[in-house]
Amino acid sequence: MITDTAIEKWIKMSDPDFYTMFIKAWIPYNAWYMHNFCDEDAKRTSDRSIIEYIKNEPNLFKNKISALLQGNGADSIEFKHLLSMLHYGLESHPIPDFENRISFSSICLHKNTKNQETIKEKSFSIKGTADLTKPKKEARVTIEIIDNKKMTTISLIELHSCSLKELHDNLDYINTDGQYKSTIEKCLNEINPEKKESIVIQAVRKGTKYLQPTNSICINNEKNLYFTDNIDEISRAIIQILYELRCKLFHGEIEPSEANVGIYEQAFYIQRTLIKALR
Repeated sequence: MITDTAIEKWIKMSDPDFYTMFIKAWIPYNAWYMHNFCDEDAKRTSDRSIIEYIKNEPNLFKNKISALLQGNGADSIEFKHLLSMLHYGLESHPIPDFENRISFSSICLHKNTKNQETIKEKSFSIKGTADLTKPKKEARVTIEIIDNKKMTTISLIELHSCSLKELHDNLDYINTDGQYKSTIEKCLNEINPEKKESIVIQAVRKGTKYLQPTNSICINNEKNLYFTDNIDEISRAIIQILYELRCKLFHGEIEPSEANVGIYEQAFYIQRTLIKALR
């Protein structure tokens, strides 16, 4: 006789496995870009290098994203809805963690070449310098707190990277006066080669209503979600985020939780929509 436990197991097995479905939707994409863009002469042989090429050059996959973002038909409306769901899922449940999270609000789209920055406040300045060509065992990043009146160094923080986690664990930073800390973090971000930016544009509040900001496109009118109107930037961000989700899944860096499976559900539907352009 069948038991309640067995019934429960069968019900559980009937749930869609969006992790596997996302992988299955990635395979044809992977085959397509390796076939079309892998180039040993151009030193473009790794997944990452090819994805960078796809982000920056016109191609079927990127062009499909652009068309859906600019369209007004049912497919475009559904695509933007999926983007909205993915955005809010990533904001609610950071993957893999808050500092390194995958997010439309915090994404590296351009390699930052700035290796020095000075931020002047009223009574002090924060000077940051990064030299990531040095060996990893050496201090490659320095943050100097300067007294503007005396022009003397109040404190010096040395790091191996531009990681906020390393900064927060650094004893010199921990013992630093609180008035300096937010400026130190801002300065560190300015010299970070993986400097994050946002393609999300905040809605303009007018009384009890929210209005669409200038230089933006509407992703979800009900939730007042707007992205930059730079279609190329959004396209690059979507390609990057799908790739990062693929990497975290392939490398086993995420927990197969209910919250995470919801994120991969949206990623699957977005990926499935886009690979249809590769036929």
